[in-house]
Amino acid sequence: MIKSYFDLKKKTVIPDFIEPGEELVRMFSASLDVGNRALSSWRLCNIYLTNKRLILAQARKIIKEFVFDRIGRVTIVERPWIANKKVSQLEIIMKSCKVYYVAVNDATSWLTEMAKLAGWNLDKSKAKPWKKKRGKVEIV
Repeated sequence: MIKSYFDLKKKTVIPDFIEPGEELVRMFSASLDVGNRALSSWRLCNIYLTNKRLILAQARKIIKEFVFDRIGRVTIVERPWIANKKVSQLEIIMKSCKVYYVAVNDATSWLTEMAKLAGWNLDKSKAKPWKKKRGKVEIV
């Protein structure tokens, strides 16, 4: 029997760079800002969330990976994306003070899922892992 294109797309293929013992939780397409603050330069990629890290990859090559232990803070910010359209983006600040911006659909749910997997403190009174602070959403 010949399978259609849609039947092939339904099957989730786990990439080679997912290590044994890691569980793939979510995957989607995203964009990583590889430019600087003055001039953004976006690289289209796939985003993979595992129980140990967040991975951005093109095909089988890892562009950037974020191990949860090395992340200092994750916030959601409204920034210009392609054609200066403002979208919600994950602002990932590493403990080494390096800042990365990732544009992904439904950034809030990605932040919530990351907080659960990484074991970050959740604000139980509001049932949300972030708080609003000067226009930014920040993990407590």
